[in-house]
Amino acid sequence: MKRVLRRAVAAAAAAAMLIGAGEWAFRSVPWIMLPEWELRRHHDQLDAYGLDSVPDSDIGFLPRPNQQRRIRTDDFDYLLRTDRRGFANAGDRTSSTDVVVLGDSLVEGEGVDLELGFPALLGQRLSGATVVNLAVTAAGPERQYRIYKRFGRELHPRLVIAGLDLASDLDNDESFNAWLREGHGAEYEDFRRHGGVSASTKKGRTTLRRWLQRESWLYGNVLERLRRLLGRSQPPQEVYRFPSGEEVLLDSKALNFALRRG
Repeated sequence: MKRVLRRAVAAAAAAAMLIGAGEWAFRSVPWIMLPEWELRRHHDQLDAYGLDSVPDSDIGFLPRPNQQRRIRTDDFDYLLRTDRRGFANAGDRTSSTDVVVLGDSLVEGEGVDLELGFPALLGQRLSGATVVNLAVTAAGPERQYRIYKRFGRELHPRLVIAGLDLASDLDNDESFNAWLREGHGAEYEDFRRHGGVSASTKKGRTTLRRWLQRESWLYGNVLERLRRLLGRSQPPQEVYRFPSGEEVLLDSKALNFALRRG
């Protein structure tokens, strides 16, 4: 009996070690992750810095003001800086400006130093014109307009540039407008990250399988690969596989939109 018990304990320990090794591998080795999980890993690395946004009842959320932190991830190595209102600008703004730039995280300059961001490079190309960056992560046209009314109009700009990422910024507006209608006091960042429901609501609907898919990278990646192998699931249309085997996530909606207008 003791021998059987020892063997069972040894088998359980070996299984636990294998599961632990697999979990570590799928969390640490990018080339064995599905592209969707590579994006999740990137966001997890950013979240580890505790870069919380500031909730805003009119705009949804704004970046935290007066930040200056070195951010290092597998993709980025840059100095994050925000002004006294939370925007990616160096120092305080003047009472007027030549150009105000609106947009999402691409325009905001996530991942690069301020001097290498689009607004700063634009200022250099315009012979030193004053450019104020009012871009915010996930800001579609509706949020951009609200940001401009509160923070940009008072600067009396000669030119306003609004950046639009097709088609994700339109999806961002759908999420924002749904929050305005149905948020019921939920913070917008929480609302949009959980697919249009609050985190507390979503937790109440979570089954063991969904929990494993969300929390276990080993389970989630292996299960999805098996489903695709058996023909029960198809890769997202946004995934493009290069001959080298590398996969890249593209925005199929944007590509279709561009082709139709071409």
